[in-house]
Parts: sequence; structure tokens; C-alpha cells
Amino acid sequence: MTAERASTVQRGRSTAARLVRMAAGAAAAAALVLGARAGEPGRPVAPGSPAGPRQGLAAPEAVLERVLGKDPHCRPEVSIIRTCQVFAAHAVLATHDCDMGMRDVEVRPRAKGTAPAALCAPAYSGRAVRLDENFEPIGVVGHHLYAEWVDTFGALIAFRIDDLESGKRVFEDARREASAIAFQIGARGLEIDYWRPLDNAAEDCTPGAGDLECWARILARAGVPPDARVPPPDCRAARTSDPQASLQISAHVHLQRMSLSAARYLADVPACDVAP
Repeated sequence: MTAERASTVQRGRSTAARLVRMAAGAAAAAALVLGARAGEPGRPVAPGSPAGPRQGLAAPEAVLERVLGKDPHCRPEVSIIRTCQVFAAHAVLATHDCDMGMRDVEVRPRAKGTAPAALCAPAYSGRAVRLDENFEPIGVVGHHLYAEWVDTFGALIAFRIDDLESGKRVFEDARREASAIAFQIGARGLEIDYWRPLDNAAEDCTPGAGDLECWARILARAGVPPDARVPPPDCRAARTSDPQASLQISAHVHLQRMSLSAARYLADVPACDVAP
């Protein structure tokens, strides 16, 4: 197994654990699924503390897991898990296995009064919307689903926003994984606050204190509006730490109307990271 695939496998296997931590505020705690046999009914997962630097996502009312069987591509003790996150108006289901990492991602609308067990059941025959299998469902805000790529690339992670009713992608970008991403519903709809990478593929210079010429070239190449007041970072220490690595620079933005053309760059000093 390659290092890249091993990383994806580990991320897929840890998904259920992250969903458990995201279930803070769920109505009731129940026993965590341990050693369940294939084909058993979905069982509720115990809620815990919120996961990671993600703010503003709705906590699921329930998280149910179903063991589908053993994964022939993994060690014998690794199972294929079907996870169902139940929210006020929708359920989001995804299957996590060792080989694919993520598959069979779907959204099921939830009628008022529908029990989580009925909505998550294999025998469910209602309407369902299929989503991109390469993205891991993380949480819901309003009528949108926030999902992340199943593996990181350097200090960054790709994400997308899907409409829960149609399943259509309404926005996608990458963000600095170590920094928070925050969601809120504003007067013009969903707004997102996060640290996005600046295009520095050429890497013809490393911004340092007072090096305005280098910084101006990076901002122009990244398409940052000329009137944005983004102060120059000093990335020399990051570059020196690993001269062969790629320099990744991330700036703080506030996104409105699900369009980068409506993004506002904030006056925080950008972050400097290096990645192999």
C-alpha cells in the first residue's frame, strides 16, 4: 500500500470517530457501536465534544452506524461502516471503507416526525440525492452540506458546499486545515469565514518583512483585489525550515453569496506553511 493510499485509509477509518465528536448537543447519549455484527440494525453513537476548528455547523440529532461487513482490502478486523447523520430536515449517509475511503454518499429529506432509525434504514424507499463520493460529509448549516476531501494536501484541505435539496455543488475551494472555518446565515444567505491559499505556484520569491515588491506580485497572481489591505507575512523562517518544500501562504477571507468575487480579504497577517 502506498503512503498516499495509507493516508486516505486512515482518514476513512477515523471518520466515524470525528462524527461522534461532532454530535455534541444531540438529544440523548447511547452506547457506542463496538463489535457489531454485519447486518445488525443501525445503532446510535454516543455524542461527545465538538470536532476540530469548524464553527457554526448544526449538531446532528442522532448519528447511527451500520456494520456492512469486513473489508477484503484491509486487515481482517477492519469493517465497512455505513454512517447516518440525522439533522432536523435531512439525513446524510456515507459508507467508509478501506479501499475507497468514501462511497455511497447520499442525502435523504426528513419529514416532520420521522424517527432517525426509519430514515437511516436500508429499506428506506423515499427520495435520495447522491453526492460526490470523494468528499466526506462533515456537517450541515441551513440547507447546505459542508464536505471535505478525504485526504489533505500539505497544510491545505479541499472543501465543497452542496445544496441539500438538489445535491448540486454551489461552492468549492481549499482552506488551511490548522485554522478555523466558521459558518453563519446572514442577510444574503450563507457566509463563510476561513483561511484560503494564495496562488504561489511560481514561488519566484519568498515574502519577508518589508518586501512589498514580492508580496505585490503574489497578491496580483492570486487575484486579490488591489484595494484589499492584506499585510505582507514574513515567510523566510518557514522557507528556511525546509528549502525543498512548497511554500503555502493562506489569507483570511470572509465569503458572501458563495462567490470568490464577493470575498472580502481581512487585514490579518497571512499564514506561512511548508509542505512536501
